[in-house]
Amino acid sequence: MNKKVKVLLFLYVFQFIISSCTDCHCNSANYDKVYNDLELRAWDTSGFQNSEITDLTPVSKNGFGLSVSVLFELNEVALNKVKWHSLGFASAYACDCPSDTYNIDDPIDTIQIMVLDTNTQSEFDITSQFRTKSHNGDEITLDALFENLADWQDGFQFDLKIEDNIPNAAIFTVKIYLESGIELVKQTPQINFEE
Repeated sequence: MNKKVKVLLFLYVFQFIISSCTDCHCNSANYDKVYNDLELRAWDTSGFQNSEITDLTPVSKNGFGLSVSVLFELNEVALNKVKWHSLGFASAYACDCPSDTYNIDDPIDTIQIMVLDTNTQSEFDITSQFRTKSHNGDEITLDALFENLADWQDGFQFDLKIEDNIPNAAIFTVKIYLESGIELVKQTPQINFEE
């Protein structure tokens, strides 16, 4: 009886040892993330669903927003090859491979939004008139957003909240400044607002 118990116990343990023999071939890479351009879109946010402004149809100033995507390229700096071989219970379920890492040598520092009155050709800074949402859903200024900006964040949506001095025919210019001083700039087409 004692031999049967030992054999059963051995078979029971042996199945875990065999199933835990994993051979993981993990590849992870280190990348440099280099910001190089912007994508800018103007939105009519007055309806139940936002719609992109694509023509000269007038929109409401209190339902106007911009979205900005900072475009980048990834340059592979290093490829890390790791081979895991394990005999043990811990690896019976999966391999634990390291993830890719992204280095940003020249991160986003700040943003500026300008408006051009197409009738008078006067241009002025209206950055403080836009708001966005923080990570916890609070409405904040763009300056506050960029004070606590996470490195991974490359896309933003801003809503016009103070519209007193916004001309009825306007072109908006968004400038993203990187820490090195490099500017990434994009303009909207002319936006016509309802009078």
